[in-house]
Amino acid sequence: QKAITVGECYTQGLKYSLPIFGLVLLFIAAFSLGLVLLIIPGIVVLVLALRRYYLAPYFIVDKNLSISQAMAASKLATAPYGRYIVGILLVSLLLSLLSIILSGIYGPVGILVSLGASFFSTFMSALLYKQIQDAGPQA
Repeated sequence: QKAITVGECYTQGLKYSLPIFGLVLLFIAAFSLGLVLLIIPGIVVLVLALRRYYLAPYFIVDKNLSISQAMAASKLATAPYGRYIVGILLVSLLLSLLSIILSGIYGPVGILVSLGASFFSTFMSALLYKQIQDAGPQA
């Protein structure tokens, strides 16, 4: 119940950087495999993987789980919330595309929209994780 500093957050967060990096590598491998097969299966694999394992980094940090445990927990927890995750991803993608377009027209506005897209994605993901945790274990 005491306030923590930004420095303490980074210090504590560093111990989770390797597991999260490993998780990112698994996502890249799954997407790359899909692209090797064909472009459409690669996109399908990416969407399915993101929908199922979207909150795995939160489980790694919050529950101190291994990569495989976090992926299993995320898959179970996100099963009923797939449409919300896809919605967050689509809005983030649209904001990112808008930032690219605006960067070409007027750079500073594109940068601001990009920061907004980043904030939106992070905030909504954390909020979804909190709501799922508050809802309790899945049946």
